Amino acid sequence: MNPKLFILCTLAIICSAVHAEETAVTAFEIKNIKPGINSQVFVEQSWKSNVPVIEVNLRTNEDLQSKKPFVKAYFYDKDKNLIVKADMPSAYTVAGKGTVLIPDYLKPKETYKVCFGITSQALDLHRKWMHVIVVFGEGNRAVAAIYPPVDPTPFQFDEKAIATVKQK
Repeated sequence: MNPKLFILCTLAIICSAVHAEETAVTAFEIKNIKPGINSQVFVEQSWKSNVPVIEVNLRTNEDLQSKKPFVKAYFYDKDKNLIVKADMPSAYTVAGKGTVLIPDYLKPKETYKVCFGITSQALDLHRKWMHVIVVFGEGNRAVAAIYPPVDPTPFQFDEKAIATVKQK
């Protein structure tokens, strides 16, 4: 093989991999993760009052058109073992606005607040949650962020191979 052609092909592969990662990072943003309390949250298959939650601000920077993004949360104990996986944010109420759910269509460059109600399993004193990883993306592109900020390497989650983990 021609050495110049080999170098050119290698550079093209590297550039396409970097571009794919940059696309996920720029397409999806997790702007803030913080614990809180919500007055009414749908968690564990029922509406509950004064529920501890993880609040997350999300934003997409591109028009996903008919593609529905996913938002998941993974709760871990002090030993970094998975306790609970939430496949979608919880419904919650806001005074004067009613029930809030993540919409099917996310407008580009608009910030959306979602909440994950913390289940009794994650609040159990013997295996209380210590870390949460939130994953936001579509298809095979995603970003992830961890709260509180620590090295995400030892944590396992389904989208780890495709997610770009936001470092603090």
